[in-house]
Amino acid sequence: MFFLDYELTTVEKRRHADAFRKTAADLKFSVIDTTYGQFPVLRVNVGNSEAHAADIGLAFTQKLFGNDQKTVFEFLP
Repeated sequence: MFFLDYELTTVEKRRHADAFRKTAADLKFSVIDTTYGQFPVLRVNVGNSEAHAADIGLAFTQKLFGNDQKTVFEFLP
């Protein structure tokens, strides 16, 4: 499974939390609230296809930050 995680480690990232949730809802995904120790994490399960995960990641970054097709994604195990 691939997950799109948005770790709320800074004030700036926390300011985007509602927009992240709205983007997820617009794209028909649910947000799972979790944590990496001390920091809250907003997580979206994007399925088991690497290509699909990349497409969803790009859709998120385009809507949230205006990124384009040249955006580099990091897939973590």
